[in-house]
Amino acid sequence: FTKGSNRLTGPFGEYNFVPGIYVTKLIFIALASIFCATKFKSLLTRTTLLLSSMVFVLVCVFLTGERAALLNFLLGCAIVLTGLFALYPRIRFLLLSGCVTMIISIGTACFLNPTMYERSITSTRETIADWPNSAYGKIARSAIDIWKNTPETNIFTGVGLENYSVIINDEDNKHIKEEIDWGKNSKTGEFFPISHSHNFYIEWLAGAGIIGLIGFITMVLLLLKDLIWHNIYSTKFSLSLFATAVFMTSFWPLTFNMNYFGSKHAVIVWMTVGWALAVTMKKKNKNTS
Repeated sequence: FTKGSNRLTGPFGEYNFVPGIYVTKLIFIALASIFCATKFKSLLTRTTLLLSSMVFVLVCVFLTGERAALLNFLLGCAIVLTGLFALYPRIRFLLLSGCVTMIISIGTACFLNPTMYERSITSTRETIADWPNSAYGKIARSAIDIWKNTPETNIFTGVGLENYSVIINDEDNKHIKEEIDWGKNSKTGEFFPISHSHNFYIEWLAGAGIIGLIGFITMVLLLLKDLIWHNIYSTKFSLSLFATAVFMTSFWPLTFNMNYFGSKHAVIVWMTVGWALAVTMKKKNKNTS
């Protein structure tokens, strides 16, 4: 754990603070294999294994201290459990018991480690309650300000993909960080750098303008349609729940993301999206070419 921010570091260096994000984006593939591909035929057995795994992963993600990862994992669990609750009436009590177990597990972790409670629960609640003045809100405001006011561009085409970080960290644009009251290094007195806007949709708005954002949203909606609509009446709809959870942990608009164009993150995002599309693909008629 880091001493200053109570966050678990990742395997790629001392300042890699995102193991929880990577786990969240990949874990629903593993959970799908437990529920849909396991050799156990009993629905109750598979559900018990699924819920036990969810409880274990929830505690692990909680202990990373990553607020976005925790919220994304809870979103994915909500999608899967709500769908299973609707599909299988006879396991509803077991699903509700699993949800209660999750709450008790997090409560126990908070009791044993008050520091993690402050980091993962209290600070998350405060960030959501006062989002405009939180770090994430300030970054979003700066990106929107650049999109609207940068002389070199207009609102339809944006400042160019990946140019947000160049503009926001330029010495001539210090006034933007001053306006949002961005943090400074106590030793040097300089503003901390900002690498990206922490939200895919705002990142596309700033970089590619209204035209690019509309294109990106259209792509997301078309992918989501393929995940759900093709399988809504099929026997593998439960698998579509996990695929949708995988997809939404990356593309849910009201969340905080890593850099959309960063290669390490992109590998995980598009690999998981590819898996989700592959397992829910509508099979073609064998007689067609």
